[in-house]
Amino acid sequence: MTPESLTARVTDVDETPTVDATVPVEQPETAPAAHTRPWSALVCGLPGDGTLVVVDWLMLGCRDAGLVAQATPVGGSPDRPHGMYIEVALGDETELQLGDLPRGAVDLLVAGEHLELVRAIAHGYCDAERTTIIASCARAFTPAEHAVAGERVLGERDIDALATASAARYVAFHGPEVASWYRLPPAVQPALLFGAICGAGVTGLDVDACRDAIVRLDVDARRNVRAFDLGLRMGRRSGGRVRRRLTASQFVRKRRGALPRRERAGFEQLIERIDQQFDPEHRAVLREAVYRLTDFQSAAYAEQLVEWCVAVAREEDAVFAPGELRVDPARSIVPRVARSLATMLAYPDLAHVAHVKSRRKRLPELRKRHGINRNDSYSVIDHVVVTRAERAQARPAAIAKALSGSGPAGASPLLDQHRVVSIDATSVRGALQLRRWRNARRRRLESQAHALEFDAAHAYVSAVRETIATGSRELTVVVADSGALVQGAGVVRAATRTGALAFWGRIVRPALAIDRTAGDTSWSLASYVVPWAYRQVCRSGQLALWECSGQLLALAMAASRGASHHECIELAKQICRERAITDLATSVVASDVHVIGGDAGADELDAGNAAAEVEAGAASHDEALAAPAEDQ
Repeated sequence: MTPESLTARVTDVDETPTVDATVPVEQPETAPAAHTRPWSALVCGLPGDGTLVVVDWLMLGCRDAGLVAQATPVGGSPDRPHGMYIEVALGDETELQLGDLPRGAVDLLVAGEHLELVRAIAHGYCDAERTTIIASCARAFTPAEHAVAGERVLGERDIDALATASAARYVAFHGPEVASWYRLPPAVQPALLFGAICGAGVTGLDVDACRDAIVRLDVDARRNVRAFDLGLRMGRRSGGRVRRRLTASQFVRKRRGALPRRERAGFEQLIERIDQQFDPEHRAVLREAVYRLTDFQSAAYAEQLVEWCVAVAREEDAVFAPGELRVDPARSIVPRVARSLATMLAYPDLAHVAHVKSRRKRLPELRKRHGINRNDSYSVIDHVVVTRAERAQARPAAIAKALSGSGPAGASPLLDQHRVVSIDATSVRGALQLRRWRNARRRRLESQAHALEFDAAHAYVSAVRETIATGSRELTVVVADSGALVQGAGVVRAATRTGALAFWGRIVRPALAIDRTAGDTSWSLASYVVPWAYRQVCRSGQLALWECSGQLLALAMAASRGASHHECIELAKQICRERAITDLATSVVASDVHVIGGDAGADELDAGNAAAEVEAGAASHDEALAAPAEDQ
C-alpha cells in the first residue's frame, strides 16, 4: 500500500482535508553531507497532547553532547503535520549550513498520534532506507470520523503496513495503554517516546544525559524518568508494534475478580473451551467477548456466543478449507462475528448502566483522574434516562407485571414515556437506587427488549452462515461486517436494529435465494447487490434500504417471469454503481413500481416483455446518472 493510495482515504475522513494530493509538496533540496548534519528529526503530534516536550529533551541532550541543534515549527495548515523539525550540526562553524525547512526525508520521525504519522509520510518525510519511526498508536478521532462509516476511516493495520513499507525501522506502541500496564498516567507518553528514541540508537545521545535532561526540565520528573526507562526497552526491540498478549490463566486471574462468585466457575470453563476449539489468533477477541457477556448477564448467557462462533468456524473450515484442518486465521471471519455478537448481546439497558456506574473502582478512578483527595468533599451526579418499561422491570415482580401491561401493545420506543433521573452516586440513597436498578437484570431475559436483541443476533448469525455456504469469501466478509450496523442506545439502537434486520432479511437472504434458484454457481447476483447495498446503508443511512430492497424486488420479479440469471446480473451491474446521495431520488423506484405493480393483466406478460420493461427502467436510471458522481 503506497502513500498515494492512502491519501484519498485520509481526505475522505475529515471535512477539512488532512492530506490533499492536489497540494504541491516541497521538493527536497540536496541534503548536507553526513559530517555536517549527523541526523535530523521531525517530532509531530496533536496540539495539547504534550508530544512536543520531546523536542526540549532532545535539545538539552544535544547540548550536553556538544552538538548544535535548532528546532523549527512545521505545520500551520490542515494538510501538514503539526510539529517541530530538528536539525543538528557538529559545531558553530557548520551551523550556518543548516536549513530552516526539512530537506526531504529525515533520519528520525516521532509521532504522538497515528494519523499525524500518515500526514508526515504523505509529505515525503520518510525514506525506506534511512528513516526510523517511533510512534504512538493512540488515535484522536475527529467528529467527521465518528460520523462516517468505519470503512471510510483509515484503519490501524493500514497505517502499520504503510509505516513498515516507508521506513527502515518502525517501532510503535499505544502510549496510554503501555502507561496503564505500569500504573502510570497517560501524560507520560512523551517520556515513553523519548526513551524509545534513545533505545533505538538513532541520535547517538548518551542515555544518562537524556535522563538528566528530563530531571533538569522538571516536568513531573519522577514519573517521566520511570517512563523513559520503560521506553528504552521498547526502542531496543527489532521493530513492529508492542503488544501484551495475556495467556488464558493470566486473563482469568485478571478478570475473574470483577465477576460475581457464582459466575466464576462457568467463566473459567468457557475460557478453557475457547483455548481448545479456536486458533490462538482468535482467542483474545473471544475471551474479551465472553467476559463482557458474563459481566453483562451470566456465563450461561455467554455460552450462546461461543456456540454460534463454533458453528461459524466449523462451516467456514468446511467450505473454504476442505483439504486443510483450519482456514488461515488472518482471513477468518470468526473475530468479526464475535465482536458483532458481543455488541448485540451486551446492549446498554438500565440494569447494565447501573451496573457500570456502581462498580467498586469507579469512584477511586474518578478521584485519581480529577486530583481529588479521599478526605475532600465531593459528589458525582449521574443523569440516567429511564423508560417506562425499565421502571417497571426494576419494581417487584407483581408490580412490574401490572405496569408492563398498562401501555399500548407494540408501542414504538419513540412513544415510550421516559424521564431523566439524577442520581448522586456518592450518597447512600443514590447507591441504593443504582443497586435496585442493577438487580433488575434478574428479569432481563424475560423482557421484550431482550427478545428483540436476541432475535437480531440470531438473524445475523443465520445470514452469515447462509453466506458462507455460497463459497464467496468477499461476500462473507461483507455480511460479517454488517453486524456493526446495530449500535447506540435507546431509540437510536431501535432504529439501527430495525435497519440491520431489513438488510439481512430484505437484501442478503433474498439475493442468496435468487442465486440458489438459478443454480448457476459461476454467476452470483448477491456478490453485486449485497456489497453495494451495504455501502449505501453505511453512507446514506437506513433510508437507503428502501431503494435497495425495491430494486432487488424488481430483479426477483424479472427472474420469476423468465429472465435468465445472466440477464439479471447484467442489470444488477448497471444498478449497483456508486453515486452521490442526491441521486437516490431518481426515477428508478418509479420504474420498478411500474414493472412490479402494473394492471391486472400484467401477470400474463411473457418473460421477454417483463425483462424488456426492467431493462427500460434501468436505462432511464442510467440517463439520470450520466454525470459521474462522487461520494459525499
